[in-house]
Amino acid sequence: MIVNGYTIEPGVDLRGADLRRANLRGADLQRANLQEADLREADLQRANLQEADLQRADLRAADLREADLREADLQRAYLQEADLREADLRRADLQRANLQEADLQGANLQKADLRRAYLREANLRGADLQRANLQEADLREVDLQRANLQGADLRGADLQRADLDFSAFPLWCGSFGIKADKRLVLQLFAHIARLDYSNYPQYIIDFINSFPDTIKNGFCDYRSDVNRI
Repeated sequence: MIVNGYTIEPGVDLRGADLRRANLRGADLQRANLQEADLREADLQRANLQEADLQRADLRAADLREADLREADLQRAYLQEADLREADLRRADLQRANLQEADLQGANLQKADLRRAYLREANLRGADLQRANLQEADLREVDLQRANLQGADLRGADLQRADLDFSAFPLWCGSFGIKADKRLVLQLFAHIARLDYSNYPQYIIDFINSFPDTIKNGFCDYRSDVNRI
């Protein structure tokens, strides 16, 4: 397969290649070297990029729907506005990658390394982030509705103005130190205030009962379907 004068095959060396707007749909680029390649607006739907080296590659606005990026190296890659819906990114290395406004709905990011990745305003609705490493990632204004964050490491991540409704929020030490906004804090308090704590030790009952209305019902100002108590 020849595209833009380049041979497209597994393991090929395409460092710095100009593949802007190239039709690479379904291409087999497993273990290919695509470091610093220009893949802006390229069609990579269902492409096999498993274990490919995409360090610092430019994938802005690329179509990567259902692409296989398992164990791919995407460190410092440019993925702004890329379409990664239903992409398989299990164990991919996305450290410091720029994913601003990328669409990752339904993407599989299990055990992906997203340390210090920039994901501001990205769409991660329904994404699988189980055991992903998101330490110090920028997740401001990210849509994480119905995302699975079980076992994800969010230490130091910035989740201000992120939407975590109906997501599996990680209640373990990996969520310590996250940067949370007022909405998320009130959402967590709303859940605490609505527990059945009648059999708890008296000091816990007294503490929860002492919550002012602004704490118990503050989240109701954000979601009208949450009943006041």
